[in-house]
Amino acid sequence: MISQKSTNNLEVSQLKDFIQSKFDHQLDCLKLRNTGNMAHTNFGLLPENMKTTHNATYILPKLMPTYRGHCPCVKFDYGQTYGTYTCKQFQDYRSTVLQSSMTPYKDSGNFPTIYSHNPKFLWNKRVKSHERYSDRFCYQLYNKDNYRSNELRNFEMAIQKHREYYLDKTGTKKPVPAFLIPLSDAQFIKDKYSA
Repeated sequence: MISQKSTNNLEVSQLKDFIQSKFDHQLDCLKLRNTGNMAHTNFGLLPENMKTTHNATYILPKLMPTYRGHCPCVKFDYGQTYGTYTCKQFQDYRSTVLQSSMTPYKDSGNFPTIYSHNPKFLWNKRVKSHERYSDRFCYQLYNKDNYRSNELRNFEMAIQKHREYYLDKTGTKKPVPAFLIPLSDAQFIKDKYSA
């Protein structure tokens, strides 16, 4: 009888210790949950200091594909991720700044860019001609040589005509004589009198 009583007391004390340890663990989990240091897993709530070898058990929120991030004072729509919203916010801000920009040298400024909303100001749509200098500040010097400046202006106009000639796909533009490769005398005479 005495031995059976002692074994019962031993079992009861072991059971009490087991229950107390489980209760302490649950209490620790509740404390951690209230402080926010808790990791959500497939098996429930675990303290963050518990390690696991199973990769799919816990995924950091910033590594999840639908991570929304934190942008203060911003109300997200459903299904909109952090990256798409901030990109939209940046583009909206950029377009308003570009549309309201003014230059002091002209009536209104134009900044040709890749991402401009106005097709007239796109880099790849702009005419590669004398018009590209139209938005630059124009100034005149008092000590200029008229002969040399006229010569440079005429040469630049010939350059523009030559550029239009070699960009022409229809063959309707005439070549500029200043930029033709000179022929040998024999070839020149042959071309002139053969027709």
